[in-house]
Amino acid sequence: MKEVKGAGILFYCPEDQTMFLVLRGPTGDFENTWSVPGGGLQKGEGELEAALRECKEELGCLPPSCTVRGSCVTNNPVHYRTFRADVDKESKEKWRPTLNKENYESKWVKKIPSERHPSTENIVQKLILSYGS
Repeated sequence: MKEVKGAGILFYCPEDQTMFLVLRGPTGDFENTWSVPGGGLQKGEGELEAALRECKEELGCLPPSCTVRGSCVTNNPVHYRTFRADVDKESKEKWRPTLNKENYESKWVKKIPSERHPSTENIVQKLILSYGS
């Protein structure tokens, strides 16, 4: 079994069936593609711990209320665990992420934009369609 090298979070609002994505910036791979926030694991760090840390770094803060509902692993380009975190509509409307230099912009979407990271569609398939909305 491969070691997980990175982790992220797909924030999802079941009430309006939207997901939160970021447009990747110049500091990482796949610039100008839509993806979930996240990044690499640090030595001794757990997967969820890394995902939460990375999201806080990239977004400034987490939604006021969210519930981790499941996770999946993808392998493009690295072995990566993505957690699904459900966000209620009230928390979604209150949340004001402040992006760092790693991403150009962020938005809530119903459909994945065509300019997407190679793993984004697979993640959505596994975490939204498989778990239900």
